[in-house]
Formats: sequence, structure tokens, C-alpha cells
Amino acid sequence: MQSKLKQMSVILGYEGSEIFPKQTEILVDRGDTGNFLNLPYFNEMKGLRYAFNDNGSASTLEEFYKLYDLLACGRQEVEKIEIEEKKIEEAFSQGPPCLNQLAKEGFGEGAGNNALFNIAVYYKQATPDSWEDELVKANQTHMTPPLSNSEVQQLIKSVSRKGYDKYRCKDAPINAVCQSRLCRTKRFGVGYDEEQMPMLGNLTKYTSSPPQWFLDVGEARIELKTEQLYISPLFALACLDQANLVIPVPKPKDWKELFLKPLMQNLQEIEPLESLDPTNELISLLQDWTTNRQSARIMDDIFNKLPYTDDNREFTYFRMEDFYNFCKRNNWEIDKVKTGNLLKRLKDIFVEEERIRVKNQQPRLIKIKAMKKIEASISKTKYQEENF
Repeated sequence: MQSKLKQMSVILGYEGSEIFPKQTEILVDRGDTGNFLNLPYFNEMKGLRYAFNDNGSASTLEEFYKLYDLLACGRQEVEKIEIEEKKIEEAFSQGPPCLNQLAKEGFGEGAGNNALFNIAVYYKQATPDSWEDELVKANQTHMTPPLSNSEVQQLIKSVSRKGYDKYRCKDAPINAVCQSRLCRTKRFGVGYDEEQMPMLGNLTKYTSSPPQWFLDVGEARIELKTEQLYISPLFALACLDQANLVIPVPKPKDWKELFLKPLMQNLQEIEPLESLDPTNELISLLQDWTTNRQSARIMDDIFNKLPYTDDNREFTYFRMEDFYNFCKRNNWEIDKVKTGNLLKRLKDIFVEEERIRVKNQQPRLIKIKAMKKIEASISKTKYQEENF
């Protein structure tokens, strides 16, 4: 379905638009869920998620059922749909997108020399035997007003010199319409001869701590850490490890400008389960540590790696290393320092860290407000008693 919709978007003139479903693969075992899909007829006819009749008016939900029975296609029917490839007429076939865009919109006045220089570089690559004649024609066709013959001849002399036949992408009018990423896919574009990067698709971020990223790379979907997404060599290694893909390693600046920034513009963020938020998870561990297990009878028992709650059940004391070891036994993955910092931020629970004399020693103890034990609730449902 995704493949067919992409082909249809080109024919309709909406190439590059978002396609749903966005993924063809979901890494379920790693917590990946993919993008959400909006249900049709949400908020009934007040929303914008409804079908249209043949006359262009909105269909009611009942009418939609009839349309479904009439028009719905199975997989085999979708695969049989034939879509003609759209023939794109380009002034500079397989040339840089900037030149083709300017050919449609006009190169403008004041930058004709630089524009024609880039056209000369294109023709020297595309038609090396007749590039000079093609350049003279392009001057008359695309430049308003055309450059003088002496200017064109001087430009030809410049481009003929070895090492000077390079596109000037950073100069006007090219820089305003530069499409570096697309240019690399054109035979006579900038960077085409370099190793090609596979298509990078939908980027999803789970805003957990630390965050979890998923990205479509070509036909594969991979999981990434933040540093793997930000640093191109680490990204290349992740592609090799997870998808057996050998990809080029762009320079840091190119990676950020040509790939990472475009991906972030269409980023989809998904909130994790609240129960998996580190703060909530730590509170749950504190609850379990101080109320649902054996506690110290007296303060001295703290050295037996137990939490102690005073007689008034107002405050609870424990050693940080004992609590942290308990957390580790319960699959807590955050390191000790960060755990301590997170504990201090629990304003309604954390009181202070203080030294208290215990058995002629003065250990540093964490002091928190005593937490209430959560008693198991008893179901009030009455069941029929049976006689045996």
C-alpha cells in the first residue's frame, strides 16, 4: 500500500507528501509502535475525517459503509493497479535541481554571469563534445537579458581550465534554491559520484529518559541512541549492525545540514507510559523499599541494610548505597549519581541528607517523609456459595 501511494502522489503532483502507513516494518521487541492512524469519522461530521461522494459532498457514516462495500480493495487488487510514470520535463536533464527550478522561474537580473557559469559546468559534464555550443544557446534561452558574446567567451575560457569546472552552489542565484540532498541523486548533480546514502524515511522519538529513536533506512527500520543519530560514523555502524547496510559517512556538517535537519522537521514524538517515567519508577521503588519489605526495628539495624522509620511514622532513614543496591536488583538502569540527583528532586518526599550517630559511627543517611503502606483492596463482589 505504501509503495502504491508513493507512486500515486507523484502523479497527483504531491511527491514528498506524508504517506500513511509510514512504516513497512515495526520493531515490536524493542518497544516500537509506529505512527498512529486517525480513525475516520472522529467527531462525526464536525471533523474533517470523512469520505466524499462522487459529487464531492461529505458522506454520512451510513453512506460510508456502502462506499466501503462498493470500493474497498484487497491486496491482490491493489497490487494490480498500474500507475504510469510521470515524465518530468527538465530544461537540464539529470542536472542540479536548482538549475531546473530557476529555468522555470527565471534566473533574474544581476546574477546572470554566475547562473550561466553553473549552466556551463552542467553542459561540460552532460554534453562534453558540444557544451560550448549548448552554452551559447542557453544564454539566449534562459538569460534575461542575455550576456554579451565577449562575456560568454570569457566564461567558456574559465570553465575550460582544469579545476575551475565546479558548480558555485554558495553564490546567488543558486544558493537560494539549493536542494543538496536531491542534487546528489542527479547524474550531473553535486555529489552524485560519491557513495549514495539510502533513503532516510520517518523518524520517531520516544521521549523517555534516555530517549529512544527509530528510523526507516531504505527498506529497513533501525533503533538508535541519541549519539548514534547525531554522529554520522556511529549512525553508519548502527546501520551495519542492525540492517547489514554499508552506507557512506558524510562529513559532520553535511550530515547535520543535508540529512539530520530535514529528518527533525518531520519528527514524530511519542510519550512513554507514565509508569515508566524515571521519577514515577523511583517513587514506586521507594514505596516498596520502605513499606513493603522488612524494616529496621531500631536505628542500629540500618547497618543491616534496612530502612528505619521512627515511632511516629513521620520520617524514614536509610543509606543511599543500600537503597541503590535494592534498585539495581529490581532492574533499575540509571547510575548511582543520577539516582541521587533524582531522589533530591522529589520535593514532596525527600527531606535532607544528614549525619546521625549510630553505633559510635556517623553515617550519612537519606531522610524522607515516611510513606504509607498501600494495603491490598478486597473485592466487594458477592459470589454464590455452593454446597459440597
